[in-house]
Amino acid sequence: MNINVSSEGKSRIIVYSTDPKLIKVVDAHFSKFAAYEYEAEPLATLLKKKKFDADHYDLVIMDLSDGAVLEDPSFPSARALVKSIPVIFVSDALTNERMRRVVRLDGEDWLLKPIDRRALVEAIAAQIQKLKTGTKKVHAVLSCGGGAGGTTLSIMLAYFLSRAHKRRRPKVAIFDVDFLTAAVAAYLNVENAFDLRDVINHPERVDLQFADIIKKRQESGFSVFSFENPEIYLDPKGVELVLRLLDVISFEHDHTVIDIPVQETAWKQQILKAVDTITLVANATVPAIQYAKATSARVRDIADPNCGIFVVVNRAHTGLFGGGIGKKEIAGVFGDQKVVILPDERKVMAEAQNRGVLPVEVSPRSKFCKGVDNLAASLWRTER
Repeated sequence: MNINVSSEGKSRIIVYSTDPKLIKVVDAHFSKFAAYEYEAEPLATLLKKKKFDADHYDLVIMDLSDGAVLEDPSFPSARALVKSIPVIFVSDALTNERMRRVVRLDGEDWLLKPIDRRALVEAIAAQIQKLKTGTKKVHAVLSCGGGAGGTTLSIMLAYFLSRAHKRRRPKVAIFDVDFLTAAVAAYLNVENAFDLRDVINHPERVDLQFADIIKKRQESGFSVFSFENPEIYLDPKGVELVLRLLDVISFEHDHTVIDIPVQETAWKQQILKAVDTITLVANATVPAIQYAKATSARVRDIADPNCGIFVVVNRAHTGLFGGGIGKKEIAGVFGDQKVVILPDERKVMAEAQNRGVLPVEVSPRSKFCKGVDNLAASLWRTER
């Protein structure tokens, strides 16, 4: 087993269990290595916590025992506390219904007790290795109609993916392929005067040094590539230039978010074929939701079979007096498709756009932002 420990320090593991046999297995192996530190606490302590310092740990091992804890009302909140870091679940043999619940918890692995020492070590090693070496991912955000909020979602995904962790600092970029309006630059009030026509006939000039020169940086830390060059749509070499830019940007960054407008372009399908995740964004109206469903079917035919596909229904009014489409009705339209429903927070969005700041800066407790944060965590964990 070869673990590449980063210079940032030891790999830290927290084990939520009261099973002495499980703790003994962990202690017997990892206490011997200076590259690891581990702590053990009862799962009940996590259920009582309101906050959890996810940046302090690299991995969680959660012992579900007989699965009764899955029915504890506080368990969903406890699971949400550790959503941003890998979790390995362990348990006794479970009923079919409880096993289905474990699958829906979206963990990285599951092991059956009594724990096989080698299986546990390999599971932990795989997750730590993944964290230390990193994997570069590309996320497409595709608007299903004008005014769906795809650009705002793209920007906020870049923000949440790039938040400065104490132990891991991912490099994140947002690439705006709407060259007609450069909506990302306009939203962020980031002017980029570079004219891509200067290189459209020589796409071979696009390399890492070139990308570093033309990028802008948002205050929170992610890079911005957004240009108003509508001529690219008509130039025969436009496709080559866009794809070359994407290759270079994604090579340099851990996560690249691509903001894709609703209109068809010569490069749209090629991008959708290559990305790791695709998030469709639609307004919470019947026509928009129906269009998103049809788009989802088309995207599945284009995308890689292992691509993670998500649907976001934005600006939803789902409360008792909201007068909008209910969450169950929205979920029912998409069946087994992963659906994220985001609330309509017009005042927050309007103020953010008028000031050229992020919605989270206007309202740190925004439910919209919390929903996007959860979505970003899901994109982070998606495997090709």
